[in-house]
Amino acid sequence: SYSGTAYQSTTGKFFLLELSTSLNFATGEDFWIVMHYLDVPFPQSASTDGVNQTGRMMYSSSGTAWTNLGDLIANGTDDAWVIRALEAADIAWLQLSPTSGTVTGGGSTPVNVTFDATGLATGTYTGTIRITSNDPVNSTTDIPVTLNVVEQVTVNAKAFLEGPYQPGTGGNPGTMNTYLGDNDLLPHSQPFNTAPWNYTGTESVTTLPAGVVDWVLLELRTTPTGTAVARRAAFLKSDGSIVDTDGTSPVTFNSVAAGDYYIIVRHRNHLAIMSAAPQTLSQASPLYDFTTAQAQAFGTNPMRDLGDGFFGMVSGDGEADGDVDAADKNLVWRPQNGTAWSYTKYGDYNLDGGIDALDLNLEWRPDNGSATQVP
Repeated sequence: SYSGTAYQSTTGKFFLLELSTSLNFATGEDFWIVMHYLDVPFPQSASTDGVNQTGRMMYSSSGTAWTNLGDLIANGTDDAWVIRALEAADIAWLQLSPTSGTVTGGGSTPVNVTFDATGLATGTYTGTIRITSNDPVNSTTDIPVTLNVVEQVTVNAKAFLEGPYQPGTGGNPGTMNTYLGDNDLLPHSQPFNTAPWNYTGTESVTTLPAGVVDWVLLELRTTPTGTAVARRAAFLKSDGSIVDTDGTSPVTFNSVAAGDYYIIVRHRNHLAIMSAAPQTLSQASPLYDFTTAQAQAFGTNPMRDLGDGFFGMVSGDGEADGDVDAADKNLVWRPQNGTAWSYTKYGDYNLDGGIDALDLNLEWRPDNGSATQVP
């Protein structure tokens, strides 16, 4: 037999039985647990018959339907439940591959452990991986595992940058040039870890996804002027899609509850924009398309009319300070004009891999005097 101590949960409905020795049983085998309560003068069952009696035994074959077995024992100073415990079912959210194999003495073999939170409510889930072997000393090894399911929302958004935009025809949206991404000139880690953004996220990739224009920084707020609830760096693709680091999926925000949020898009040398109204976000958020109308973004004329019926973020903010002014020409573009290109030279307003008169005349000059409408 085995013995241990039973602990009552804070809800008063469940008990944890801590055995003093390990208990192993084969597939299909079951066993019984008896828990004694000293001198308890009130009913003890999940569906009591209302009888106050000590020296009482309760039996369950399922853990839910209880039967009074008090007539099987003499009235005494304690009360007892008898509970049948069966082999625990495999944990649905935990998969192992392979589930069996052969390892030579002193050798090792990898086992892939996969956690799947599909359909699980938020919370902490625990389980045990049991490894059995023919080891004569330690034939069984238990490895505890924990799965923390956190709240999560996605941002499914689309935006254009004025600088690299190439207008469409026939009422169709255009695309943005992907010169920097195609030539592997973009950093493989998020670039917003310096002022003025000071974002400490760890987003990175080994290889840049196809069709990437540049990095952008997403921000969520609950009010127009409130502080950021969360931020994530993401990729902007040629069609305006803002995607996670896998290059295709909407951007995931972990530990953010479903609800209504303003969506802000920031770029290193274009003026930031914010959704005109809070958007309802969930794990499957609908598309929010900034490009279709000026009114999609917050404020007065927050975007540039791109000439084909679509709208984009205003170019020319080389200082990344929220406005396009003489400093963006004299302190950024002018000293960088004609010099060797690098990503941290923000005077490349059209993102074509060079800093020249095109950036000044086609981007900075038309936008001089503009300012972001994000409070």
